[in-house]
Amino acid sequence: MAAELDKLRRDVDQDFPFPRPKGKTAPETSQPRGLEPIEFAIDIPTVNEEVYLKTREAVEATGYRFVAAIRPVSIEDLIAEDSQREQEGKPGRLGHVNDSRAMRAIVPPEMEVAINPASVRIEGSNYLSTDDQIAKIQDAEDEWKELLPEDVRSLVSMRMVDPSTYSQLEDAYMDAREGQPLFPNYFARTDVPTFLGFVADVGRRGPDNQRNVNDWYRDSDNRSVFAVPVVVLPQIQPTPQDTSPRNPQDEILKSLGYTLDQIASHPDSITQDTKVYSGSLLHHDSEGKIIRIFERLEGVERIFTPEGEVQVYDLTIGGKDKDQLQQALSQGNFQVSSWSHDIMNKRDFKTLKDPQTIRLAKMPVAALGFGEGITPTTAQIYTRAGELGLDLCPAEVGPHQRLQDTDQDMNDWYWIAMKQITDSNGDPLGFWLGRNEDGTWLDCDWAGPDSWWDPEVQLVFSFGK
Repeated sequence: MAAELDKLRRDVDQDFPFPRPKGKTAPETSQPRGLEPIEFAIDIPTVNEEVYLKTREAVEATGYRFVAAIRPVSIEDLIAEDSQREQEGKPGRLGHVNDSRAMRAIVPPEMEVAINPASVRIEGSNYLSTDDQIAKIQDAEDEWKELLPEDVRSLVSMRMVDPSTYSQLEDAYMDAREGQPLFPNYFARTDVPTFLGFVADVGRRGPDNQRNVNDWYRDSDNRSVFAVPVVVLPQIQPTPQDTSPRNPQDEILKSLGYTLDQIASHPDSITQDTKVYSGSLLHHDSEGKIIRIFERLEGVERIFTPEGEVQVYDLTIGGKDKDQLQQALSQGNFQVSSWSHDIMNKRDFKTLKDPQTIRLAKMPVAALGFGEGITPTTAQIYTRAGELGLDLCPAEVGPHQRLQDTDQDMNDWYWIAMKQITDSNGDPLGFWLGRNEDGTWLDCDWAGPDSWWDPEVQLVFSFGK
């Protein structure tokens, strides 16, 4: 990249043998010649989809949670797109754009970048020159990478980017945040030269202003011009059948028909428009507390985790007492164990008088975030579920689920996460549902607080109240 920028500076120097006075228009005879698109070169590692997802999750865990797809278009292209927006009756976002044709020709690579919405700029960097700001970003990168797993550190980089990337990044941010600007009252410095001794910056003086692409002295500070670190994510290796760049979310979009703005991969990215969540369930806030993610997933239709899909669905319970439930199970030719009948006749088995629809989530134990190969206890599972915003199911979910789940797969079985009911032998039991060659079952088994659970076991929880 340094060689390309040095060449660009030489091109600019030939056009401008002296600094352009600030606030004045350069003489017409000194306008730079037109240039073909100039690549803003960045070395971006290529990885498989599994490594990409692991890397992105690790990056988001450090606070760099807002991810944007950057297109290979120049500032000149963005000016044309902004003009088209205005012709369609939408408000334009670009205001003044510096008239350096060389700067306007810079084209970033197709890539994904991320910023930390809670800390977009490096505070105090406005009192530094461009080189010192770049060094500041390098220091921030070294410190930030200590937070990442060692095997992903070489796959990401933190850097000062070009005007088009900063502009596209803010456009994506404004689209996601109802027009809220990423740079509300300051500018993000770039190392892209405009005229002799000057480099471009992107931002605005106030939140109500349009975004400007201005410039400032390369070797001088400015109280409004900051270093804004941007994380560049790795790219996914295209498959032999498809050599075009791919985003892992494209597969979800293709198979499920959702648009990009309906998919979130971090709790902070979930909005009222989110229909698909794809990512880990376990995240921590700035104070280190586990985020109650299911309180934000109430309206989401599909949930995908690295450990498997979380099936979200509604179930109607109530309207039948224990005797009516047992009668319905018998009439439906379901197999009900004697121990299931036993706990359904206990005082702790309660039913609602009137029908009520509740929202349930069925997931593998591993999705709760205990770590690979860990076999947590019942008490640990119930505690973690509560931390994630889930509740235990009412006991009557067991028989109601059995009555309504009439097409269960052969040799499939899953448990109802519920407060255990003590049977006639004094054992703490919970319901499980299964199907084998003997029939479709409502059964129960030991579920004491210290019982260990395999990571692949499926459990059904209720969304928190």
